[in-house]
Amino acid sequence: MQLTIVALREHGVEVVVLCPAKSPLIAWCRKHGVPVIGCSMMDCKVHSRRLMKLIGWLISRAISRHQIEIIHSNQVWTNPLASSIGSWLRIPVICHMRDYITPQGLHWFLNPSPQGVVCVSHHLEAYLRANGLPQHIPTITLTGPVTCAFQDSLESRNTMRSYLCKALRIPKDVRLVLFVGQFTQAKGLVLLLEAVEKWEGSGIHIILIGAKGLLHRHLGEYVTSRLLGLCERGLVTLVPQINDLSPYYAAADIVVVPSLEEPLARVVFEAASFCVPAIVADIDGLPEGVVPYATGWLVRPGDSVALLDAIERACDLPLSDYGQRAREFVERHFSYHQYAERLIYFYQSILTTA
Repeated sequence: MQLTIVALREHGVEVVVLCPAKSPLIAWCRKHGVPVIGCSMMDCKVHSRRLMKLIGWLISRAISRHQIEIIHSNQVWTNPLASSIGSWLRIPVICHMRDYITPQGLHWFLNPSPQGVVCVSHHLEAYLRANGLPQHIPTITLTGPVTCAFQDSLESRNTMRSYLCKALRIPKDVRLVLFVGQFTQAKGLVLLLEAVEKWEGSGIHIILIGAKGLLHRHLGEYVTSRLLGLCERGLVTLVPQINDLSPYYAAADIVVVPSLEEPLARVVFEAASFCVPAIVADIDGLPEGVVPYATGWLVRPGDSVALLDAIERACDLPLSDYGQRAREFVERHFSYHQYAERLIYFYQSILTTA
């Protein structure tokens, strides 16, 4: 969200942020000079559409002094509130769709209906249309935004890599394979563990980022014990959830996204901005972020043998060349400047027809 705000402001759009009073976004907005309204009413657990409309009316009075032309609901579950505010102020509303949602969920969250929908991938847009997204609501597919501000050199990457390997006690002469995501079945972590268990060679080390504790509630004791066994063998390093992934991307040789379902893997784009290629499951929206055999590789979903084979083959290749092409790919197609320009065009089209 912060990157979207920055991109819009750089293209001349005045942004006002409305968020819960306890949101960390308030401190960020104040630091960067973005007008922000913290509303305690947004913190309540709303289960009634009538109550949500009442809250929307009250909030609309608080923001009516701002010259708002369009409301962008950043998540589907905030659309009922945003659309209620929009109806009171007679302002069009855009809803951002990032995740899968059931037909029943679409019926609930898109009532009142927004005037436009932003989807994070072509796959998600097709899924939503097939599950009840009304045809009369215009949509746009916007992947990103991605910033490639990080300019690295081989020397700086080697320095970061040496520091990280020393801090995590990882040998310096291995290929660092990075996994970033929740430790859930859907993210394919168990498949990655199965692949690593089959690994009989040396020279590869897996860094898993996203652990909430040794006994993660989504994994279960059996899987957790296997994970700890791989850590003891020196093949895997666990890292807790962190806000700044930059050092890990800068030090990594490759990222893996073995998800069993995924509207779009932002990890692929983030890694590419650091010149790191990706191995991803050929499923849902993941292929939209990779040019096979140029910026990364696609593997059969749910197949740990195919995943291990892809990792082994990739690690024998000049990954820096693939990483450079990955960065050029996201710069050309998913830069935050292009993102802002297309989003502003969508805003204008909605305002024209509203």
